[in-house]
Amino acid sequence: MAHLLTRCCYCQLDIHKSKNFKGYTALLGENTNPENRGDLHEGFDLGWEDPGSGTVRSSEDDGSMAGENIWPDEAPLPGFRRAVLEY
Repeated sequence: MAHLLTRCCYCQLDIHKSKNFKGYTALLGENTNPENRGDLHEGFDLGWEDPGSGTVRSSEDDGSMAGENIWPDEAPLPGFRRAVLEY
């Protein structure tokens, strides 16, 4: 996926800009151990969403994770959203 999105796209999807902790996390972008320089993973943090309607589950149980997901534009990654939701 890294070769399909520009740095600007990643910046727009950055989880640190999200009020509900959803979006893209870069390699070394999170750090669960202060003795290290960052975690060796990257990915998208998402909440449940109905793949057919795009309806976001609204539940008090979601706490600070409640709310809409952040997705990349469809053009550089056609079918990405649907594939992730169907997974």
